[in-house]
Amino acid sequence: MNKYINIANKNESLYTLNYFRDNRCSPFFVRISNLHIKDLNKVLGRNVFKKDAVYINSETLWDIMQPIGGKGSHHHHGLTPEDVYNSLSRLRYSKQVKLSYDNRVVAITDVIVNDYLRLFVVVSPNTSAVTENLISIISVVTIYPSDK
Repeated sequence: MNKYINIANKNESLYTLNYFRDNRCSPFFVRISNLHIKDLNKVLGRNVFKKDAVYINSETLWDIMQPIGGKGSHHHHGLTPEDVYNSLSRLRYSKQVKLSYDNRVVAITDVIVNDYLRLFVVVSPNTSAVTENLISIISVVTIYPSDK
């Protein structure tokens, strides 16, 4: 399975996101490139993001794209692959970016996907995945609609 999503290539990204929506994989981190997340340092007023590569867990991708409802639906938000792609590709244009009280996560609250959908994206600027030899990475914790 492809462990890489290049946001600059929309067709390939949507193909990969569709795969993750339809297939529940054993958890591993997927690298997302060309997000330009370091641009958000200007909005924050300090250097929180030191790298441009962002990762998201395959299990998280599957969860956020599952239909709302059903057993174990705590993180099932019913997002489409297009919604996830649009939220990730527009992440760098956000103007409402807030650090949590303990500086562990960054909440990006104004990712507007289309006229009827606004998403919150929660990002952790310092995550480690020991099993995959990934230390001090930027990871997307979750993506969810603002009405939740």
